[in-house]
Amino acid sequence: MLLAKDIATHLPEFQKNVQALEKVQPTPLKPEEIGFTLGSTWIPKEIYKNFIDETLELTNFQKSYIKLNYYELANEYFLENKKSGTNLKCIETYGTKRKNAFEIIEDTLNLRPVKVNDKKEVFDEKTNKMKKVYVINHEETVLAKAKQEQLKNEFTNWVFRDSNRVDYLTNIYNEKFNNYVTRTYDGSNLELPNMSSEIELRDYQKNVIARAIYSNSNVLIAHEVGAGKSATRS
Repeated sequence: MLLAKDIATHLPEFQKNVQALEKVQPTPLKPEEIGFTLGSTWIPKEIYKNFIDETLELTNFQKSYIKLNYYELANEYFLENKKSGTNLKCIETYGTKRKNAFEIIEDTLNLRPVKVNDKKEVFDEKTNKMKKVYVINHEETVLAKAKQEQLKNEFTNWVFRDSNRVDYLTNIYNEKFNNYVTRTYDGSNLELPNMSSEIELRDYQKNVIARAIYSNSNVLIAHEVGAGKSATRS
């Protein structure tokens, strides 16, 4: 739709196409009908970076030092210098000393399970040597997961604190995903020469006949008992 409008500004003869498209546009979804979820790939990277900067109260230096990258081919986010999060927001409010907020956010953006591992040395009987293994720390992992849920909730709340931000994201979602309208059928212009003159079909009966004629698939007539399904099948 945006592309059509842009073309019409340069080529006025296409304005009629824009008007035709506007008549069949789906009803725009409202913000409360959209899930603004931390980790949704349709949300611009810059929005996530603003959330990180504001929520974790980063200094100007930290804002430039902590960079968020998105690698489209791998569909993966990466936070540069994420180990440097040492303020209270990073290690207490929204993170832990074992898993800071930057690391939790990166896992969340990549839809990875948040977990904390301990490195241990065990004896390997095959090699007769000690080897390093990683064992999950359940207590620290539970704590980090709680911080993850807190960050998810905070992101949604943060989005709704700015009406301009809400409108911006709502427009993006509607443009990307709300682009399908269920076809409707109009049987008002049908001519039914074999129909008995004793029967006067209602509009919904004519419409379902039109659907059966124009659609390429089988049609289920799910009208209630007594609504006149038999007449439409005739």
